[in-house]
Amino acid sequence: MQVEIRHIQAFLAVASELHFGRAAEKLNVAQPALSRTIQNLEEFLTVQLFERNTRTVRLTEAGKILQEHGARVVHQLNQAIHLVRRAPGGEVGTISIGYVDLLLGGPIADIMSRYRRRFSDIHVEFLPKSPDELCSLVADKQFDCGFVLGPVRDTNLDTVCISIEPPVLVLPVSHKLSLKSKVQLREMARESFILPPRYGWQNFHILFDQACHAAGFTPRSSQEIHQIDALFTMVSAEVGVGICPESMLHSQRAGVVAKEISNSSLFFETNFIWNRESDSKLLENLQEIVSEYIIDVR
Repeated sequence: MQVEIRHIQAFLAVASELHFGRAAEKLNVAQPALSRTIQNLEEFLTVQLFERNTRTVRLTEAGKILQEHGARVVHQLNQAIHLVRRAPGGEVGTISIGYVDLLLGGPIADIMSRYRRRFSDIHVEFLPKSPDELCSLVADKQFDCGFVLGPVRDTNLDTVCISIEPPVLVLPVSHKLSLKSKVQLREMARESFILPPRYGWQNFHILFDQACHAAGFTPRSSQEIHQIDALFTMVSAEVGVGICPESMLHSQRAGVVAKEISNSSLFFETNFIWNRESDSKLLENLQEIVSEYIIDVR
């Protein structure tokens, strides 16, 4: 004999009712059949689970142990069955989502908040990457999807633009231009910029270099940063000046000011990307959230 879930369920019913007749009614089985099930279980375990006579039924110490652990097993099994049945609809499971730290002040937080509210049982792996690395990871199906700085040119990826926003210059409060409401990019010709590394940020540097060349200068970099917090820290320490999306201003720290750039061709484009061969229901549900967000903000 092997112990099956029906044996545990029968035992738990008797342990709960402490009465074979009521337990049999609860399980919708005949009382003799229930008694045989309990007897078979006791024989297999080589222990007595109940002390019973013509008047009372009581759990033995062994029975109390089985009641505690058996109830846990049945609960976990029922929970597993419930989750398995929800899996085809993309309501449970794990989804891996990459993002570019520089873009977190934009629509990403709103989209992820909507997704978490609607699909609270999904485990989300939310990991920061450089734009180029993130595109490669999604193209290779190591990540399900991502929020990346555009434009995106990888033919293995499908993409939708979810926001385009202007850049701002981030200056130390002591900077001579800190009192101006707007700054022209050509006024930064002699400055040292704090920028993401060229490796992993190729498209960003192409666009930034083009904007600076159009303003009449070639940009110089004094420090490489990987996270937006580091940008604000370095600028406040007067290591150089920075540039970031307008939406990141809520993250700025004391010691820095942000200035609108006049007449610049530069912009920050946030794209949602996924592998075009993916058939994940988890991803499909997130795509619906992204589409709803785009409609809402238009």
